[in-house]
Amino acid sequence: MRNSDRRLGFRLAMLLATAVLAAGCGSAGATPSAAGATQSAAAGTPAPSQKSITIGFVGYNATVPATEDLLKTAYQKMRDKGWTVVSADPQGDVQKANAACVNFVSQGVTAVVIAIYNDLQMGQCTAAVKAANIPYFYFSSTLGQSQGAINGILAGPENDLFIKKFSGQPDLRILALGLSAATPCNVRYLDFSAKWPAAGNSMSQVDFRDMDIKIGSLVDGRTKTEQWLTAHPAGSGGKLVIWACSGGGAVGSISALLAANRTDIPVYTWDFTAQEAAYVKAGYVAATAWPDSLKMPQALVDMLTKYFDTGTPQGEVEAPYVIITPETYDQFVSSHPEAVPSPTPKAS
Repeated sequence: MRNSDRRLGFRLAMLLATAVLAAGCGSAGATPSAAGATQSAAAGTPAPSQKSITIGFVGYNATVPATEDLLKTAYQKMRDKGWTVVSADPQGDVQKANAACVNFVSQGVTAVVIAIYNDLQMGQCTAAVKAANIPYFYFSSTLGQSQGAINGILAGPENDLFIKKFSGQPDLRILALGLSAATPCNVRYLDFSAKWPAAGNSMSQVDFRDMDIKIGSLVDGRTKTEQWLTAHPAGSGGKLVIWACSGGGAVGSISALLAANRTDIPVYTWDFTAQEAAYVKAGYVAATAWPDSLKMPQALVDMLTKYFDTGTPQGEVEAPYVIITPETYDQFVSSHPEAVPSPTPKAS
């Protein structure tokens, strides 16, 4: 094994360990079996009236546009059903997320929905909902022991496109901007780090840098890109490319590229928002994955409705998505005008 591969293994171990430590005391205790989760989901009370449902919704971070846009749409679609929605913004803090969930349980909500986080991080929350026999669901995360999940991580489609484009280029140098505090970013990087060497490439080509959620991916994405550009000055040789696990990190990265006049370096990312639109159209973002901002929240509402009607766990469903490139941008905006809202006209 090469030293670079050992270093990557260490980084991955540390990345996973960070998620464990972030869960703090909330992750303590025995992990329930899958069978136990199913029994809990199916047990007990009659299905609630669709008009008496209250959803406790644990958000992620209101400063992250991609997530916040999805959540606002989900809240509205639930209210359109006649449901009551109580929500909390934990500001990317897993302890606050657990506390919000436990608070919802104490209020006697019908169900809890958790955005982005996962079972490993939400130990206090999952213990509370199971003790109270309240079903819980994930939105843009993985299933865990929950009664259902809408998975909007979309690791495979974007990573597969990237690997097909760049595999077999030994002079390639990749800046990988991760965010170990966020489940989607963890899953996306782990998927990439498995597939890249499996395609015959070396992980020594990859410079993984973990963005700090407390600083923010937009700001820290720019800072880490500036540092990487200093280590790879213009004219130093090799093909350079940036893999950013989130749209915020990508936007920060592009701001650094523009400031350094290094716009020949393409950026690949996820979670397209209106903030990225001009960068995609101009070609700075070579490809981005967009979870359908209308269909994904509707899929969550449909999943919850089926669960309330049947009491049957719903499993994990991949969110509808589109891969957007500069070549397909105009067609995408034409088909999905809600993804890039028109500017509000100024009052005369």
